Amino acid sequence: MNKVAREIDEYQRGKTKEEIAEKYNLEISEIASLASNENPYGPPEKSVQAIKENSHRVYRYPSPKDTDRLKKAIARETELEPENVVLGTGSDGIMESLMKMYIEPGDKVLIPTPTFSYYSLLTRIYKARPRHIPRTDQHDLPPDLHKENDPKTKAAFICSPNNPTGNTVTTEQLDRLLEQDILVILDEAYVEFAKKTHAQKIKEHDNLVVLRTFSKAYGLAGLRIGYALAPEEITGKFKAVSPPFPLAVPSIEAALAALEDREHQNKTIKNTEKERERLRKEIPLKTYPSEGNFVFINTDPFKSTKITTELMKKGVIVRDCSPIPGCSDKHIRITVGTPTENTKVIKEIKKITEE
Repeated sequence: MNKVAREIDEYQRGKTKEEIAEKYNLEISEIASLASNENPYGPPEKSVQAIKENSHRVYRYPSPKDTDRLKKAIARETELEPENVVLGTGSDGIMESLMKMYIEPGDKVLIPTPTFSYYSLLTRIYKARPRHIPRTDQHDLPPDLHKENDPKTKAAFICSPNNPTGNTVTTEQLDRLLEQDILVILDEAYVEFAKKTHAQKIKEHDNLVVLRTFSKAYGLAGLRIGYALAPEEITGKFKAVSPPFPLAVPSIEAALAALEDREHQNKTIKNTEKERERLRKEIPLKTYPSEGNFVFINTDPFKSTKITTELMKKGVIVRDCSPIPGCSDKHIRITVGTPTENTKVIKEIKKITEE
């Protein structure tokens, strides 16, 4: 076992309904899972049907024709070319391949914090050093981020909308960063809930990769389907450093069906926008504007652990953000759930804060 494996801590995922039900003697059916930014409305029915219809194919590896169909569908959706699309086992699987392509031991990676904690973990796994640059008080990118011109800096992770804060990167901010001689990995996992994508910029910049996922708005988190949009100079080498057959045939068919099911996606986005604003309005704590399917909250004067623990006792799972670099012990994140789930979390937070 190498030094990194001995010293590194594993990624801290959100608690599951099963874990909370067992710990607090609750019924699974009464638990609201609002910690992992999943789609509370479930998968598209067309995707479920596609999985059933293709389940008999699980004994075969997917053919190039299968993956090419999904690449072409994604290209149509994003108004790019199939050659600009690569597929992976979740967007985190794609991140791993990018690290193999661009990062050497001892390199540095820019990570504006707070943000998705897996970026730092992955950087350390590949024996590079995360450079945590604090965001502004409004969680924007630091105005001088583009001036971080250390020759050892080889890449930057930018999440937009940013997890956990919910804000997006501006065109000006991204352009300044892209002028640097580093790889910019733009994670747009939540872009379907936002007003703007920067994917078209891959036509102008050979150092930009845009990450996407079917885990959030499309409701297919359990299938682990990710993709990236990038210039051909990058996608052409991607397969050489990636595992073969990243997606199973039923997953490919489910993704194709999800892209076709506009009704499910539109319903998800519309309901999320409406309920997100209700959470911000009715939760009696400081909340921040968000363009994701979650709300970032300052729990002051209460510790985040108190809020999250008391909520779990009542069957509501939210994310304690205190372990995330750049967050304090008074930050939590709540996934926007169904109206019923949101009513429950609002009610329980009010009880806690009024004690």
